[in-house]
Amino acid sequence: MIAISTVLALFSTIILYTNIKIRLVNLFPVAIPYIENCFLYGWIFTIALILTLTLRRMYRSIFKIIIDISKLLIGITSFVFRKREKLSASEIKTEEKGQKLRRAFSWISSMKADKGFNKLQSNKKESKMKDPFIVSIDVLPKNKQNSKTESIGKSKYQAMVKKAFIRVGAMNEEQLKSVRVYNVLEGPQAMLINISLPEGYTVSKLKSTTEDLRHAFDAPSFQIEAAKAGKVNLIIFRKKRKTVLLRDLLENPNVIKAISSYKLPVVVGLSPIGEPIFMDLVDAPHLLVAGATKSGKSWWLNQLLFVLLMVLSPDELSIWIVDPKVVEFGQFKGVPHVERVETDVEASVKLFRNLVIEMENRYRFLHKHQCKNIDHYNLKYPNNKMKYIVVMVDELADLIVQDRKNIIEAIMRLAQKARAAGIHLVNATQRPSAKIIDGDIKANLPSRIVFRLKTQADYSTVLDRDPKTNLMGFGDGIADIEGYFGYKRFQSPGVGPSDIEFEKALEKLIDFWNGKNKKIDDIENINDPKIDEKDIVFSHGHGQKSKSCEEKPKVVPAGKIAEGTTFIRQKNDTDKDEENEDQNKEVDPEAYIRLEILKSFLTTIKQNDDENDIFAPSSNELSKSLGIRKATIIEHYKDLQKEEIIEKHPSRRYVIKSNENELSDMIVNFEDYFEFVAE
Repeated sequence: MIAISTVLALFSTIILYTNIKIRLVNLFPVAIPYIENCFLYGWIFTIALILTLTLRRMYRSIFKIIIDISKLLIGITSFVFRKREKLSASEIKTEEKGQKLRRAFSWISSMKADKGFNKLQSNKKESKMKDPFIVSIDVLPKNKQNSKTESIGKSKYQAMVKKAFIRVGAMNEEQLKSVRVYNVLEGPQAMLINISLPEGYTVSKLKSTTEDLRHAFDAPSFQIEAAKAGKVNLIIFRKKRKTVLLRDLLENPNVIKAISSYKLPVVVGLSPIGEPIFMDLVDAPHLLVAGATKSGKSWWLNQLLFVLLMVLSPDELSIWIVDPKVVEFGQFKGVPHVERVETDVEASVKLFRNLVIEMENRYRFLHKHQCKNIDHYNLKYPNNKMKYIVVMVDELADLIVQDRKNIIEAIMRLAQKARAAGIHLVNATQRPSAKIIDGDIKANLPSRIVFRLKTQADYSTVLDRDPKTNLMGFGDGIADIEGYFGYKRFQSPGVGPSDIEFEKALEKLIDFWNGKNKKIDDIENINDPKIDEKDIVFSHGHGQKSKSCEEKPKVVPAGKIAEGTTFIRQKNDTDKDEENEDQNKEVDPEAYIRLEILKSFLTTIKQNDDENDIFAPSSNELSKSLGIRKATIIEHYKDLQKEEIIEKHPSRRYVIKSNENELSDMIVNFEDYFEFVAE
């Protein structure tokens, strides 16, 4: 409107105040009044519209200023009269960096001063991140080398890349003018150079020159990856790679966050440029690991076990090991998580059969409780969780060669159904030939970890394609994980830089789980001939003595001893002399332990008398409350199972089979027996 009225006003003004008016009077005298009206009303409308818009903008600005002042006053008032929370020393520093301003002027969303505040807050959140490790990462050795990724200067690599392209004839001079180096990252395993490609030049065309470029860069291995549109990553591997240790990855905030949310966390390794790669075995759910001698296969499997043992307790995880080599994983026997270690083929076949039976029992149990899988059950019954079972099979090829039918049949059944039952297979082999690893096995083990193999045919057998790259051994691998990141190159971390460091870390891990890091006396000392059995007192919890231990031992005559208690040494020979009779009155120290276990069973029944299946306290709970080694509790549980006082539950825990009256009678018999011996 302003434009139209202004044009009319100007047009009429020009006509009326120039020579044009004289000519119009002679030619069109009738038009003069209309032009004069356009002049008058045009200027009136123009001035009115300009004033209206000016006032409108002015009022809007005034109104906005009033609103802003009101918000400011409200913010200041709330800040002054609000009850402030007590702050720690670290939080007071955060306040000084910007929190006061943010609280007072929170309505200003674009405030630049908050950048420092947000950074401090993010650091604070990271420091409060939940630690997912039961065993401290301090058991792991530190890395003396720097394995972090660094961004380095790119100017000298511009000429190096162009020189290599010219040498192999990958591009002509005109195309090379468009090639530009955007970024250079240096990781522990390789160097990544991000470059642009000329218009119309495809990634596949550049990949066809991979081997030639490897020679041009004088690299032991070379890889080309597509990046963003029009760009590619040139990955040049080092001749001397930096050592990557497990602790490097477990200290990474992204890895810690992932492990906190995963059920069976697996640290795969570091990408060529130092990015951590990790996954949840529950989602995988079975692995095929292939690698020749000195490829890093065992190095990787050891750290896989280590992570699981650091994050999960024996009540959450059970590990079954098949180790035909005998020397590879036998050193993990001392960990309470490890339930079985088999070394010969016959025993291994039996182990697989037992696994199938276990799987079927779990399915029936889940169906009974109307749960579709182990995760559903554990959410539904958090107090009686079912254990995960991880089966570590080393040298699968040897087992298949010796008993192909039974081994493959068991693996097929487990691979197809065991996931929902919480059973996961990790199958490793040195010789993944097509005769050994056939289509059926690969179809049921879709997730693969591959290290250096002897032939390209072996790579194709495991990965179903030629990787077109040279793996360098010693932990250099390729991961192809179903449902995760797909085809990925990585460097495997090691528990320690040497076998000695690994053994030290494993010893610390075993000591932790067996309670040797605690101040509680080892129960095995009971059998030490230097210790008088009468002086032994078993502690409870935090060093408090048991009431039954503070009092004199009470026992009954031998005829009143509860049947089925195999740990009490009874003498049947009535012709013994008095000295032997006196010796018979000595209390077996194991009886004290059994009495306390039975008392805990009775307490548990009284607390859960309305439930169908009443679970016995876990070995961990009793170990802590009685101050006794967990291994000793487990041995007693095995004896009690034979005596049918408890029975094994599909969830790997024990159910109390005896009722309240039977347990009470047993406890009374024990106390009478102690009284008899004391007399």
